[in-house]
Amino acid sequence: MILARCLGPAESMGTEMSQHVLLATGTVLPKQSLRHLTPEEWNSPVEKKKRLVFDAAIEKKYGGPAYAPPVPITVEDVRTQG
Repeated sequence: MILARCLGPAESMGTEMSQHVLLATGTVLPKQSLRHLTPEEWNSPVEKKKRLVFDAAIEKKYGGPAYAPPVPITVEDVRTQG
């Protein structure tokens, strides 16, 4: 099993069932055969460690997660900042 993160439908690649997946190397590939981790895998200390290593590799390559601002941004806000 290769740990990857599903990013959503790969509409322009593969078949209609293809999904874009993010590998630990940072590569995004279209894949058709995916499955969720089982509850046993999700709770396994070994699999938890694999997920932490995966997340660290992605954060190193692309940076941390992006968060939405706490309040909605208006066009006027953008105009006054730039």
